[in-house]
Amino acid sequence: MLRKLIFRISIISLLITTYGCNKSITTISNAQFYDAIFDKMSLIASDNKIPYFNELDTSSYYFDIVQTLVEWGIIDKDEKLQLDKSLNNEYFCKTIFRIREIEEDFDTCYKLGYIDKLDKEALIAKDKALNTLDEIVLLINNKEFENKYEVKMDENIKDIQDVVLIDENKMQTEEELSVNDIISINNNYYQITNKDNNIYEIEKTNDVFEDLDISFSDEISFQDAYIEDESNDDNDLVFYSAYNNPITLNSYVKSKSFKYKEFDIKLTLNTSSIVVNASRNVNGNEAYISYKLYNVKPSYDIKINDHQLEAAYLKFDFNTLVSAGIKNGISKTLYADFKDMDANDFLLSAKRLFKEKQDVIDTIFTIATINVPIPNTSNLFITIKVQLVVYASGRIELSLSGDHDIGLEYRNGNMRTINDNDFKSDFVIKANTSLVAKSILGLKLNNIELMDIYADGGIKGLINTTVHLYDDNNQHTMINTDMELDFLDELSSQNDHVYVCGDIDVYNILDVGINSSKTLLAKMGLTKKLNILTRNNSSLLKGKSHLENFHFVDKCTRYNNTISNTDQIINVDNIIIEDYSLLVKAGDSVTIKIKALPANMSIDDLIFTSNNDNVKVDKNVITGLKKGNSIIEIKTKDDKYVIKCHILISDS
Repeated sequence: MLRKLIFRISIISLLITTYGCNKSITTISNAQFYDAIFDKMSLIASDNKIPYFNELDTSSYYFDIVQTLVEWGIIDKDEKLQLDKSLNNEYFCKTIFRIREIEEDFDTCYKLGYIDKLDKEALIAKDKALNTLDEIVLLINNKEFENKYEVKMDENIKDIQDVVLIDENKMQTEEELSVNDIISINNNYYQITNKDNNIYEIEKTNDVFEDLDISFSDEISFQDAYIEDESNDDNDLVFYSAYNNPITLNSYVKSKSFKYKEFDIKLTLNTSSIVVNASRNVNGNEAYISYKLYNVKPSYDIKINDHQLEAAYLKFDFNTLVSAGIKNGISKTLYADFKDMDANDFLLSAKRLFKEKQDVIDTIFTIATINVPIPNTSNLFITIKVQLVVYASGRIELSLSGDHDIGLEYRNGNMRTINDNDFKSDFVIKANTSLVAKSILGLKLNNIELMDIYADGGIKGLINTTVHLYDDNNQHTMINTDMELDFLDELSSQNDHVYVCGDIDVYNILDVGINSSKTLLAKMGLTKKLNILTRNNSSLLKGKSHLENFHFVDKCTRYNNTISNTDQIINVDNIIIEDYSLLVKAGDSVTIKIKALPANMSIDDLIFTSNNDNVKVDKNVITGLKKGNSIIEIKTKDDKYVIKCHILISDS
């Protein structure tokens, strides 16, 4: 350890001596640059534990990184490994040109602006190296390809006509076949695994391409798309049950409406998007779910030679927009039944009513596969399937937008992932809820699924409800319950002996998967799943998460006091409003009712502001201007007290 330390001090001293007269820069070592390449390219560590460089021990942090970069052709295993050496212009240029898979040329490197001067030995600044690396990775993550279609099927495939399928793994035919023969039945491919007279055991196979060279880059149009009939699956939506064959969506056939469970469903396809809308009546209010997938641009390049995969690149750029909402409450006429109820009877009576009045949306929509033909090819399709998983109990308003850029690259026997997702959400949650959209996009040739990717993204909200009960002597009992917060809060709104609090946790989830088990590339070992957003890293609540009267406070204030319900504004050490969220139609107005204020303050001491121009704000009167969402911030003039109210603006 001491020897290494002395060596590094000597190197630093040498650098100071050599460059002391020049402008000081922060440099980067070769090892640090390798680490940045590995991370920014999303490389998958090599399994090879036989070292390419004997001087690098397998226990080193950099061992897997170096092994992987050698196999990607980014590090030359015949060159000397110099991890501690500072990165100079010459080696930097060599490395980034290897990443781009183009011929090394120092002069071109300078002309492209990757380095600042034509001095091979000059050290490159750390910021310059990393910023240029970002540019290079952006280039290789967004490759463009010419439309190419060259397909040669295995000439030994036998097309079987007279066959009886006993089940999915057995068939009967009079034709003479041998074990390991590959056969074609109704555009599906099987391999013979066993035979007994004219009874054959079979299993599906994807290994049917002798040579394959296909590529394409462009935004796809849904003009000529068609939908596979999946009516034999009870979990799938049937868009055209009256038809035996898939519908070709011509310019005049753009939508289909139907019933699914208790939902009214409408599927719409136009040139650039797929839209699914679902709605149903919930206690006199409309619950809705909406999904939109649009601007789908695939880029792919696949080469198979003599049944061996040489290279593969698949990336999908696409946008998604998902929303769901329900305003589920009990009738105001029921409040009177609970107004004067003894605290000991409140919870038991509420549980009975909860079972009668609770209306839960718990639905999985699996949308039939949509096939989009690639122009000027034969039997080559982009496939798209969408699954929506919705759980809602109580009042919610959710919206999610995603800008997705997902894919893979395979070269030199190695795979890396491409993952760039911009995921945004907005919410009002008053009960447990979950909204997840799984967008699956793939590439299918001759009925064989070559590759696919999926983005499984959504929002989840969890609320733990606590009921505070007070007897006539103001003795306090606190009880946790699984009943929804909004339900109990409504029932207790006029009961001086009962108060309801909640602790909320809201977070985004996003999983990305590359090549499901049924694809050709998965069978070649090219598969990966990434957990991008989880409960641990994507909380949507910054700071406070405790709810009272649907606004956030630091901690529960309802342990040893009660607040009488009155139309007059009372004094507490906070701003309290009647509703945490409000609904208003465009053109109409709604008033934010103030229930409590800090001492010696009035409504005139409050400042009301909106985060956008969807509404007009006139003190506590809010007028809807256009459909959307707005957050109204309410604060005292001294900025000491601040709360927020969510406004949902619907169509007029």
